[in-house]
Amino acid sequence: MKKNITSVAAIVASSLCFDAWATERMPIKDVRPLLVAAINSPSGVAQGVMVGEVVEVMLKRMGSANPIEVDVRALYDLPQAGCKRLEVITRQKAVIEPGKKLPEDKLLAYKINFCANGRFPEQATNAERVIEGDGDDE
Repeated sequence: MKKNITSVAAIVASSLCFDAWATERMPIKDVRPLLVAAINSPSGVAQGVMVGEVVEVMLKRMGSANPIEVDVRALYDLPQAGCKRLEVITRQKAVIEPGKKLPEDKLLAYKINFCANGRFPEQATNAERVIEGDGDDE
C-alpha cells in the first residue's frame, strides 16, 4: 500500500510541475508579434510556435516534423520610450541536418533592439539594427 501511495504522489507531483511549465504558445508566421508581445507583457516574456509557409520550408530542409518554438524575453528598457533590448531563443527538436544521420535538438539565440510600435528604435544606426548573436550584454 505504501508503495502505491508513493507512486500516486510522484505522478501528481510531476503533473503539477508539468502544468506549471506548460504555456500556450501563440501561433506566429514571423517573430515580430512575439517581440511586441514581450515588450507589452508585464512579465516581459512571450512564447510562440511558427506556422505557415516558412515552417513547411524549414521542416523539409531540417528533416524534422517537430514544431519550431520561439521564446522572447525583455532584457532592459532602451532610451526611446516603448523600446527594449530583447533576447530571442528559437528551438526545434530532432533536426537532421544535411550530411548528418542522427537528429539533434537545435537552438538559435540572439538579441535585438525593438519597439512596441513594431519597428526598430529611431536612433538606431544600421549597425545597431543587425541581429547580434549570443553576446555578453544582459
